[in-house]
Order: sequence, then structure tokens, then C-alpha cells
Amino acid sequence: MLLNDIVKLFDEFEVYQRRTTNDNYCELVFYTKDTDKWSIFFISQLGQPIKPSGSKPSKDDELITKDYGGIYNNQTLFKKEMESSIVIAMFWPWQDGINTTLKLAVLDKNV
Repeated sequence: MLLNDIVKLFDEFEVYQRRTTNDNYCELVFYTKDTDKWSIFFISQLGQPIKPSGSKPSKDDELITKDYGGIYNNQTLFKKEMESSIVIAMFWPWQDGINTTLKLAVLDKNV
């Protein structure tokens, strides 16, 4: 699964700010009111979240997300293992309750 293929599907969503997109990482900000739509999309692509908002992250969750700022209790983590890579998506809700940062990364399993 290529990150750019996933990002192209975002055109149907309202995005507040596009920050970074390259072959292995995408970061953008969406409106928190649309979290359910984004969740449905990622569930269809990556499966149910391995760490839903409100649950404590496991050591594995912390390890896989550490290069991207980590994962905390109020954040959501999706993960799908592929043949040679792992795709993760994180929802980081802002304290203002209006915006949420999406961090999407493709990790090489061989590293």
C-alpha cells in the first residue's frame, strides 16, 4: 500500500491545513467534527484502531509511534501490517476541540 494512494482518497474530505506529504509520511489537520468520517475511512483501509482514544497505549504502541511524537491516552492509533511495511495513522485532537492532526506513516519492516 503506497501512502500517495491513500492520500489521493483524502480529496473527498474537508482539510483545514496540509502540512507535509512525501513518500513515507503525511501530516494534515482536519476538523474534529469530521472525526467519525475519518475514522470510517481508516477502518476501511487499516481495520479497527489498535489504540482507541481513551485507552492507555501499550509499549508496542509507544515504540512504533515514537519517531512521530508518540501516542497518548486521548489519541487514536490505527495500524496495518503489510508484507514489507507497516502503515500507521494517528489522530491527535487539539485542546481547542476544533481541530485534529492526522499523522500517517509507512514504516519499513526491515529497519
